[in-house]
Amino acid sequence: MLGIYSDGEFFGEMAILDEGPRSATARAVEPTNVMQVSYKDFERLLHAAPQIAYAIMKELSARLRETGALLVWQLTRKNRELAEAYLDTVRTIVRAIEERDSYLVGHSARVAALSMAIGRRMELPDSEIRKLELGGLLHDVGMITVSGEILKHPRALTEDEYEQVKRHTNDGKRMIEEVPYLRQAVPHVLHHHERFDGDGYPDRLTGEDIPLASRIIAVADVFDALTCDRPHRTRLETAQAVAAIQESAGTAFDPEVVAAFVALTKDEEFSVLQQ
Repeated sequence: MLGIYSDGEFFGEMAILDEGPRSATARAVEPTNVMQVSYKDFERLLHAAPQIAYAIMKELSARLRETGALLVWQLTRKNRELAEAYLDTVRTIVRAIEERDSYLVGHSARVAALSMAIGRRMELPDSEIRKLELGGLLHDVGMITVSGEILKHPRALTEDEYEQVKRHTNDGKRMIEEVPYLRQAVPHVLHHHERFDGDGYPDRLTGEDIPLASRIIAVADVFDALTCDRPHRTRLETAQAVAAIQESAGTAFDPEVVAAFVALTKDEEFSVLQQ
């Protein structure tokens, strides 16, 4: 029988390689003969019969894989729980910000959901989908610095007011880069108003220089804005909004993202998102 030695830290078999004090424990499920082998005797045994060393290595390797898989599963579960707790906090903060303007209530959650759906349609990995969720939720967090009067104006913004609104991308970046968990969303928050043709803000990035997540969030953001009432205009019908986004492929939006979005609008998942 192998595994009766234990130093309380790792597999029992490993304790025999340590010449320090140890204890010996065993649970027998059937009649068992137990033999104590010293470190020196164990070493001589391995040299005399290499096949025993190989068998032990295989057994330890198998147990390491099992233990490693268990540890990864446990860490993954804990990380998911922690991430969900962070997201709950983010959702609460975002809702509080949106309460300042009744027209914006639910906007960020819808943008996050649509961004994730587009990402799945583009077959992005789960890690990127999670970033899209966080980026979608936080994309307008900088709006908290914009005057409530500007947000509620029942008319188009003046040039000066528009310049104030444009600052929300940099303001949002500064807010979230101070929080380690949220830093992954900084590029998405900063660049979701860039245009594919380089005529956006704040950095006038073009094409694929714009982070992919930002290009996706840009489409989701505009679609939700077009299909919701705003102080200065009424909402468009879904088909009208989709057509408007298609017309802007290659100028405002990444054509590949638009293609994925349009394909999504013909899918049942999109109908669920619209409910």
